[in-house]
Amino acid sequence: MTAGSRLDVTAPEVVVRASVKVTLDTPLVHATKDIKADGHISDALGSMQGMRDRFNGHDHPGDSGGTTGKTNQRME
Repeated sequence: MTAGSRLDVTAPEVVVRASVKVTLDTPLVHATKDIKADGHISDALGSMQGMRDRFNGHDHPGDSGGTTGKTNQRME
């Protein structure tokens, strides 16, 4: 399918099934509402799970020497 300008699709639900992958070759993907993924989310620098693991495991230098405990506000 090729469109000369804009292509609008209006439906209660749209499902795309691809056996290998879907590629969006565009400079920007914009969602006007929530995005939900049942699997992992990652970019060129790492995954969101990796970011959570680093945050949850970090500590800080203590005021009187040593280090603080791990964060008590975990990123789940």
